[in-house]
Amino acid sequence: MASCKDCVHVEVCREYVMGLAAARGVELDATDIEQVLVSDDCENFKDRSRFVELPCKAGDTVYYIANINGEDKINSAIVDEVAIYKSGTIGYDCGVGEIGFSSKSIGKRVFLTQAEAEQALKEREKTSGEQSRR
Repeated sequence: MASCKDCVHVEVCREYVMGLAAARGVELDATDIEQVLVSDDCENFKDRSRFVELPCKAGDTVYYIANINGEDKINSAIVDEVAIYKSGTIGYDCGVGEIGFSSKSIGKRVFLTQAEAEQALKEREKTSGEQSRR
């Protein structure tokens, strides 16, 4: 049986209980609050195990390294669409003919910040420089 600790709303409920108690002049400690948050029949219960937090959403800007005329450069793209496929893969599309990527590519070939992309480009240049010296 599910309990409040398994609900996506547990933090909000905890704050609500603390606010009500304070408004009535009642002091509650952590144990008291946890005893209040044990409902297994809450009409607002949403099981947190059924929710997925996506690393980015439609409208976000992502950064990727593209080889243009033999030189690696950082490009940006706006995420237009997010899709969850039957396989469980989460896919992202950016603009017509720009890029498409899966969540597995984030941090490898697609980055959520320009700073992450710049760091990856520096590492790539360092690695390729070391290989060309060999």
